[in-house]
Amino acid sequence: MPCSEILLKESEGFPMGGPALLDGIKVRLGVPVSQFQPKEEVEVGVVTQIPDLWRAAEDASRLYQLYLCDLQRNGLHERVISACAQIRRYAARGPGREAGLFTFSFELDALCILKNYEGAWRRLRLNEEIALGNRLRLSRRQWEADEVIWFEFNHAPLLYFLERYRQGCSLLEAWLDHWFRGGKVRSFNDVLFRVYNGDEEPANRCRVTLAHFYHRLDKCLREWTHWEAFVDGFHPRLFRLAGVRREALLMDSEHLAPFFLTRSWPSARNGRPPV
Repeated sequence: MPCSEILLKESEGFPMGGPALLDGIKVRLGVPVSQFQPKEEVEVGVVTQIPDLWRAAEDASRLYQLYLCDLQRNGLHERVISACAQIRRYAARGPGREAGLFTFSFELDALCILKNYEGAWRRLRLNEEIALGNRLRLSRRQWEADEVIWFEFNHAPLLYFLERYRQGCSLLEAWLDHWFRGGKVRSFNDVLFRVYNGDEEPANRCRVTLAHFYHRLDKCLREWTHWEAFVDGFHPRLFRLAGVRREALLMDSEHLAPFFLTRSWPSARNGRPPV
C-alpha cells in the first residue's frame, strides 16, 4: 500500500474523522482549503508557503506527512515537490536533516508522475547522502544489506525509466541475489513481482521487474543466475493448476504468465494454491 494511503487511513482513526482532521491540519499549517482544489483548477506556478512546525513545537513529522498526502491525493504534484523542499529546509535548521527524510518518498512519487526522472534521480542521490552519510558507489559489485535494500523501488526502477538498462538490471539482480543467497526466499510470492508481473511496460516505479530489464537487454530470464532456484520455489500444485510442466517453465520463461495469474487467489498462502 502506498505511504499516502497508509497515512490517510491512519487519520480516519481519530475522533475528528479523516476529512475533518485534514482540514484542521490545513488550518494549523496556515494553508487555505482553497489551495486543495483539483489540479486543473489551481493556478500553475503558485508556491504555497507553509510554516515551520518544528519551531512551533508541533507534531511536525506527522502533520507534514498528512498534509503531503492530501496534496498528493488531489493531484497537486508540483506543490508536493515545493512543500518537500520547504520541509527539509526547516528540518535542517531545526532537529536536523534526518528529520526530513520522510519527504523523499513523496517527492520521488511526484517527480515520477510528472515524468521528471532526472529530477527524481537527483533527489534519490540526496536522500542517500542524508540517510547514509554518503552516496552509494553504484559501480561496486559487493553490497551490504543496508545498501542493497535501496535498489528495489528506488535505483533500479528509476534507471529503467532513464533508459540506463544495464546498470538498473545489475542493481535489481543484486537485490534479488541478496534474497536468494541470504535464504530469505520462502516462496515464489516473495520475489515474483520483482521478476515478472505481466505488464508489457511498467506504469510506475513499483511495477518495474527483472523481465522488463531483460527484454530491453535482449536477454532471456533463463540466463538469470537464480532462475532454476526461482522456478523450484513454485509449489507443485501450481504447475498442475497452470497447466505448465516444470521442465517447460525452466526452458521457456514465457510460461510465467499463468503462474502470475494464480497469485491473486485469496486463499493462497506461502506459495501454496487453494486446496
